[in-house]
Amino acid sequence: MSSNFVTAQEAAKTLSVSTRTISTYVNKGYLTATKRKGSNRKFFLPEEVEELRISRMSHSPVSAASFRRMESKIRRLESQVDTLMRVLDTRDNPLNMSLTYAKELYTAISDQLKRGNWTEEEIAPWAEIFMRINEDDLRKLSIASEDPKPWTVLFRLCVSMISSVVSNDSYKSSLGLQQTHRTLGEARRRLRVSALCYADLYSTDMDRELRRFSLADSPLSVRDATVSALP
Repeated sequence: MSSNFVTAQEAAKTLSVSTRTISTYVNKGYLTATKRKGSNRKFFLPEEVEELRISRMSHSPVSAASFRRMESKIRRLESQVDTLMRVLDTRDNPLNMSLTYAKELYTAISDQLKRGNWTEEEIAPWAEIFMRINEDDLRKLSIASEDPKPWTVLFRLCVSMISSVVSNDSYKSSLGLQQTHRTLGEARRRLRVSALCYADLYSTDMDRELRRFSLADSPLSVRDATVSALP
């Protein structure tokens, strides 16, 4: 280590900042201030000043607040990537349910509709069902349940879960709930496509119901879809 030191003024000149900024760098740990015997002035190692200068040429020192913002953005991006991967994983993986499973699923959906709130863990398997079900699965649900509009109960459950998630007091601060909301939003879109395909293939009189659930027209907002779909 060199025995030579530079003053705060010299360090400020090298870094093209004010001496007040030098004090800020010291407080944040970017520079180490040293006092020499017989002087109250602060001195700095020139090597450390030069390293900071080089660092500032590529990027500015990151404050604690900036770091927290960056960390939050990274978590949001990771959450979005996770949602995207779930979509990709289910895209080519339909349920291909049997009639027995279809009957059990319809009963389970009816039971779930009696509830009003769900945890993230409870929603996860249902979101995957919403994502994977296609028009052929809807046909099997219709046969097993003798319901000519089997997509209705699925859509009602999906928007009920969306309503439960967005009305949660922790929604704005919970990345998990926000991710669940995004997954359910994509699931709702997929149910829309499956219902339209089912209507085209197997039904001739579903326009009113499709429009009621915003499936035949442009997608509504979450709030509008919930209000229109729920009794």
